[in-house]
Amino acid sequence: MTDPQMLARDFAKDGFVGPLRAISEADAALAAEELRAELRDDNYSAHARRNRHFDLPSVRKAATAEALIETVRAVYSGQLLLWRSHVFTGRPGRGLGWHSDRFTTLLADSEDHLTAHLALTDAPADNCMKVIPGSHLWSEEKRQTAGFHLIEKTAGTGYGTPYYQRMSGAAAPQAIPLAPGEFFLFHPATLHASVDRLGDNSNRNPFVSFAKRTAKSVVSRFEGKGLIADPPRLAIGLRFCDPRNTIAREAFDEMSGRGTSPAMVAGSTCPDFALDWR
Repeated sequence: MTDPQMLARDFAKDGFVGPLRAISEADAALAAEELRAELRDDNYSAHARRNRHFDLPSVRKAATAEALIETVRAVYSGQLLLWRSHVFTGRPGRGLGWHSDRFTTLLADSEDHLTAHLALTDAPADNCMKVIPGSHLWSEEKRQTAGFHLIEKTAGTGYGTPYYQRMSGAAAPQAIPLAPGEFFLFHPATLHASVDRLGDNSNRNPFVSFAKRTAKSVVSRFEGKGLIADPPRLAIGLRFCDPRNTIAREAFDEMSGRGTSPAMVAGSTCPDFALDWR
C-alpha cells in the first residue's frame, strides 16, 4: 500500500486519492460476470444495483478487500461501516453530471463519510469518473466563482446529493481512468461526474429535464431485455461511514430480500450501533 501519511495528506489536499489496486483483474472479472447476470435478470433496475455486497460473494469480497480497507483507514479516522453500495454502469457520453455525495437526507452528518469507486471493468479516459481536485474545501460562493451553479432543490430531496451545472471552464476536471480491480477514494464534498456537460442548461428547464429522465428510464428497461448490449463500464460505489453517524431508514428501502442491516468492517466495533440495528 502507498504510505499512509502520504495518502492522508493527498486526500486532505485534493479530496481524493487513487488510482490504487484493490483486487486482481481476475477477481474483478468474476464480480463483473456475477453482477451482469443479476442485473440482466432484473432489467438493470435500481433495486438490482443496490447493496449487492450483501448477497453476492464476489462483490462482498471485492468490497472488503484488504488493500481497499487499509486505504480507507489511512484517510478516515473513525470506525468503519459499509452502509451502502451501488452498481454503476457507463457508456462514453452518458452518465451522471457534476454532483457531490453528501447524502444530506440519509445521514445525520453529511461530511463524516467517504466513498470508494471500484472498477470491475476497464474505465478508459473517455468513459471514466472525473473530479475537481480541491473542491471539497470550497464554499458555495467559491463553487459559483468556479462556474458550478447549484441546481435548485437537489440538495434536500432524493438522496440529498447536490447537483451542479458547470457553466464555465474556470476549474479543470481531472479524469481518473481505472483498470479492472482499481479504485479511488473521494470526500463527500468533492465534485465529480461521469459526464462533463460544460455550459448545459437543460436540467434547469423542468420540461427538458423530464424528457431526459423519461428517455433514460425507457433505455434502462430495454437494457435488461437484451435489446441493447451490456454497458461496457461496470463499477461499484462503496459508501463508508462511522457507525455512530445516524442513518435514515429510507436508505434501506431498496434492500428487500437482502437483509436489513449495514455491514461492519472487520476490526470495527460499536455496540451502540449493533443495538440500534438488530
